[in-house]
Amino acid sequence: MVVRAMFLECSDEFWSSVGELLVRDHAWEVAYWTASRERIAATRRFAPNAVVQDRLEAIRGVPAPKLRALASPVDEALLRDLAVVESTTLAMMARMDPGWSFPHEERKRLYHKHLSYWQAVLAELRPDVVVFPTCPHVGYDYVIYALCARLGIRRALFERTSFAGRVFLEESFEAGPAEALADYASRLEQDPPPEVELRPELEQAIERVSEGRYESAVPFSLTGGAAAFRRRGRRPLELLRAALPHRWPGAARGIGRFLLDPPPPNYLVQRGKPLEHSMSGLRIRVHRQLEGRARIERLRRAYTRLAREPDWGRPYVFVALSYQPERTTSPLAGPFVRLGLMVSLLSRELPEGWLLYVKEHASIFSPSKRGYLARRPSDYEDMAALPNVRLVPASQTPFRLIDHSRAVATTTGTVGWEAILRGKPALLFGYPWYRGCEGSFRVTNAAECREVLERIRAGYEVDRRRVRLFVHALDRASLSGYVSARLASISGVDEQQNVKNLSAALATHAARRPSPSSGLSGILPSPSPGEAR
Repeated sequence: MVVRAMFLECSDEFWSSVGELLVRDHAWEVAYWTASRERIAATRRFAPNAVVQDRLEAIRGVPAPKLRALASPVDEALLRDLAVVESTTLAMMARMDPGWSFPHEERKRLYHKHLSYWQAVLAELRPDVVVFPTCPHVGYDYVIYALCARLGIRRALFERTSFAGRVFLEESFEAGPAEALADYASRLEQDPPPEVELRPELEQAIERVSEGRYESAVPFSLTGGAAAFRRRGRRPLELLRAALPHRWPGAARGIGRFLLDPPPPNYLVQRGKPLEHSMSGLRIRVHRQLEGRARIERLRRAYTRLAREPDWGRPYVFVALSYQPERTTSPLAGPFVRLGLMVSLLSRELPEGWLLYVKEHASIFSPSKRGYLARRPSDYEDMAALPNVRLVPASQTPFRLIDHSRAVATTTGTVGWEAILRGKPALLFGYPWYRGCEGSFRVTNAAECREVLERIRAGYEVDRRRVRLFVHALDRASLSGYVSARLASISGVDEQQNVKNLSAALATHAARRPSPSSGLSGILPSPSPGEAR
């Protein structure tokens, strides 16, 4: 049976190989593919009849030329059904706003364009499955994800774990890895839960976090972020070196590139100009090198001014803020994409005498990243104004804050997994890959927060045997591979094997009998079977 598929945000070269293998060996037919402009020709070689679109145009709401006339009415029922989706999508658009250039009404206009166009595309192309390399997070892909849930169209998305080279395929990020969670839940019913043997590389990864120092367990995504905060004192010396005469020719070439080079691919919105207009090379470099860095510096100063060294003798919950804008909070944190909501809720429900120690994500202050698009100095001021909340210096290592805490709170951060492995419970205000594991507590409201904190205050302890059971179940349900080329070097999987593994997982997923459509419950799920309560 032919499987009609749409592939979204598949720009890495190996994804073209995945698509080609599915077309050749598994009777797949590619109906739509979005990717970076340089990958479009490669896609057309194995899918000549597919609609292939530059991802930047899709993000800006520009229809594919072949389907320019397609549109579907946006009515009351659609807007009402997707009210939560609208809120999340508008928050995602922060990554398009270089600085107060993309106001609320313009974001809503783009959201409505996405609804109208993609609802019509799904009706026209009638795909059997829509493939996302990872959790959809650039706007249009999340709208498609939600429309598929509403229409009962199968989705396939991959999520990576903290174990290098281990990823799993899921129908929705809200429900998580269904196969692993079902296996885990069935084993938890045994009394006592069975002992399991883990593969050596998993044992080593667990030991590195549970017993080691933070320097030996820094997540791959953070390998440059923490250093950026500590390098600030070197700036005068760097400027002095740049002024030396032998550096002048290189500086002149750099100035020439700054002024004349074409713009890198981007979807940043310019104030007063249509979304279809990309920034000039000069304008985007002024924004990134001057405006952006100045805003990062203001953030750093505001945070440093308010941060205080922790009192290790006080009972506290450690809150690790997430880097933004990124998929880890939008959409994976859902309504808690504004992290101040999480901090405020925890502050109100803390047991008497406890404190909340809040630490900023180191990458927010990295000049090579875009944390200034989602954070304001007022965010720190609002948190610090709460009576039992203390901002702690960004130089504090997460492991020390974990080890002295009563619990850790995060949206989806790796810090929650680190806490569980080090014997501390984790309050989760989002949908991380380890949701459902022993020691994790999903929190959505004040009553749940109060109940979990009371359980922790009464002496709840993480059962390490149950944690190992979760790792074992996840390992059995996951596959060896990577979903982004930047992770290839740490995966231990060569590209050819990665293509085979991803293709086989997708083919198996599409061939399974679909479960009865639950409509929008696919984006508003109940707790996972193994979730701590």
